[in-house]
Amino acid sequence: MEEPDSSCDENTKSGYVRVRLGIPGLQVSSNKVATNAEITKEFGKRSYRIRVDCGGTTYEKAKAWDEVPFDIVPEQSFIEVARNFIHVFLKKQNPGKSCAQYMSNHDLD
Repeated sequence: MEEPDSSCDENTKSGYVRVRLGIPGLQVSSNKVATNAEITKEFGKRSYRIRVDCGGTTYEKAKAWDEVPFDIVPEQSFIEVARNFIHVFLKKQNPGKSCAQYMSNHDLD
């Protein structure tokens, strides 16, 4: 199992933190569905887990924390797939609170 390369920002979609996961070889159909991978996602109030089986390699990204500036709204968090990437959108309970210091320390990705 491998941990994918990742980065995050909170400017892509208002009220969300986006975590960008690099998945080499991930292919996507025109309606943005992964064509060569199985993707499992779980969102909790203060955690997320993404698992991707792609081309014989399993990638997993999981984070759980106690000290971050926001709670996640699990039912409004989601993923989007793109060629070679999965974008994880974590809905912030308090959209006005910045996560910049946590992103620069890589505490969220």
